[in-house]
Amino acid sequence: YSLAEDDNGVLWLGSVNGLFSYHKGTFIFQGKNSIALSGRINDLQIKNNTLWAATKNDGVTIKRSNQMYGITTKNGLNSNICQSVFLESEKTGWIATNKGVSKITVTSWKPFKLKVKTYSSNNGLISNEVNHITKHGNVVYIASNKVITWFDEQKVKPNRISPPIYITDVEINNADTTVYSTYQLPYHKNKISFDFVGLTYKSEGPIEYKYRLCGLDTTWTNSSYAKANFYNLSHG
Repeated sequence: YSLAEDDNGVLWLGSVNGLFSYHKGTFIFQGKNSIALSGRINDLQIKNNTLWAATKNDGVTIKRSNQMYGITTKNGLNSNICQSVFLESEKTGWIATNKGVSKITVTSWKPFKLKVKTYSSNNGLISNEVNHITKHGNVVYIASNKVITWFDEQKVKPNRISPPIYITDVEINNADTTVYSTYQLPYHKNKISFDFVGLTYKSEGPIEYKYRLCGLDTTWTNSSYAKANFYNLSHG
């Protein structure tokens, strides 16, 4: 599926059976060192002897010297089904997936740290099924089925305005009640649930909420589920 040559004249081959290297007439299977590199490799790119591999089912694997770094949806990647890679540098790669595009920036090799920025139909892509990606200057070009999309990365501004939040329902001891601005409850009515909604028309995807109950929680809870449940609340 893919070929790439490093600065030492080693040829790297991405196949349906994983990653191989070829040098001076000898093939070496690299999948023995990484489960992700033992399956189908869709694309390979190399910068400064740092190899980026886009895999069919296991996200992106970066090979740097003898170190392997795996990047999947757990790190923020759009999808583990990756089709294409474009490298700006050995630390920055654009990944085409079946759920949009991810820009990966490695901020540290030891310890390994990275930032992932995603683009999808939520940001304005016509199709999330991206087959190939490249970049010229600040302009990113994205090839999808039946359509090519491009945008100037410097002109894409994130939406930093939080949507208005409305509490739509309150349950006390599993019973619906009228939504009031304040409540005074006896101590045994200590199971309370709140339903809420954030209204925004700039995001076509799920909204992530962050909430906490002052006086009880010291940290915030992140959730895409628009309901907060509190059980066995103490008196007061």
